[in-house]
Amino acid sequence: AGIGVDAVVRTADLRRMARGLVVAFAIAGVVLGLLFWSSQGHLPTEPFTTQAISHHVRDQAFVWPAILVGVGLLAAVALAAGARAAPGRSRLVAAVAAGALLLGSQTGFLLASGAPLVQTSAQGYRTSPSIARLEDVVGNARVAFGTAGCNLGFAPNVQDAYGVREFTAYDPITPTRYFATWGRAAGKAGGVASFEYFCPQVTSAAQARHFGVGYLLEPSGKAGPPGTVLAARLTGETLWRVPGAGVAALVAAGGSAQSATVVPVRRPSPSRWRFAVDATQPSVLHLHLTDIAGLHATLDGRPLALRPYDHMMLQAQIPAGRHTVVVWYWPRLFTAGLVLAVLSVACLVGVVMAASVRRRQRRTHRRDTGAEPGSVHRQPEEGTVLAARCADKTVERAGSCTTSRRDLPARVFSRVRYRPAISRTDSGRR
Repeated sequence: AGIGVDAVVRTADLRRMARGLVVAFAIAGVVLGLLFWSSQGHLPTEPFTTQAISHHVRDQAFVWPAILVGVGLLAAVALAAGARAAPGRSRLVAAVAAGALLLGSQTGFLLASGAPLVQTSAQGYRTSPSIARLEDVVGNARVAFGTAGCNLGFAPNVQDAYGVREFTAYDPITPTRYFATWGRAAGKAGGVASFEYFCPQVTSAAQARHFGVGYLLEPSGKAGPPGTVLAARLTGETLWRVPGAGVAALVAAGGSAQSATVVPVRRPSPSRWRFAVDATQPSVLHLHLTDIAGLHATLDGRPLALRPYDHMMLQAQIPAGRHTVVVWYWPRLFTAGLVLAVLSVACLVGVVMAASVRRRQRRTHRRDTGAEPGSVHRQPEEGTVLAARCADKTVERAGSCTTSRRDLPARVFSRVRYRPAISRTDSGRR
């Protein structure tokens, strides 16, 4: 966009540029009209929305493109008017006006395009009694949805503001392994993969324990899966606790998941977990954390190898005894990025300092010699006076320093022609 605006402002042929803009924006207008006409009718249903909302969002999506097409044609009119004017300031004003229209409309689009989808509140996120109760009961445990699906709990991503860990993911970079792993485990879809929305229905206590889900939400009046315990009644919903579920579980080597014991966990920071492991025999620690690059672990301060568990989680071999396992997230590319950022800042500071030193040297050289660095400084011609004020020097008169700077007025820099003195012998000859 910046290159295009620069081309409009700097063009020498306003008439040709105006014709180009008319053709380009006319084609854009035709394409926009065809898209609007073809999009009429039934729209696919999206999660957490209705047909009326989908149609409204669709119609609003065409508003700014139509405005941009209109502004582009208006800029072409401005250029055409400038082309008729006489060469000079009028043409420049027309070109600048056309560029300002294009740049202003694009800036307005970038500022206003997301405004209908964002809400603000001076009070922040409000906490109702049900939300406060949910936060108090679940703590750091993971919460999932039962048979009613994804219409319970918080709207996608809102739970992060309240510190509640829901077993959902709504993000363009949601790993496809989420859907594939849940499909193998439950035999059905774990959400809407086309919208990158992972929201599985946990229908049994065994599923909940396998994925580290400590609580399930169900509609009021509907009981949780067998093996769960009622933990709280909320507004229109009930909360059910899953015994034996947690972020980490310890399984004896060669044992089954049914014999797993929950491992206490503390989370000192959002990127660090600390597990207190008490193994009576060599065991396997199942970590219900997403297997992503950048996760590291230590066992009593020594490096601990992490291996994939069920395609999307992690596990580690633990010797018998009491141990402290620390898991933290710090990808190597983040370290490389920090190093590059520091080097970039150092280079920028070096360039600024070098430029400052060069300017200081140039001023000093000019003050001392009256010439730019690198230029040829001519010596005073015979019969001239080079008068210049300097800090601790006298004034050069025909190659000798005879006149003090105190004899000169301030801010003097001139070359004065004078007639050399004539000796008596020379006057007699003349």
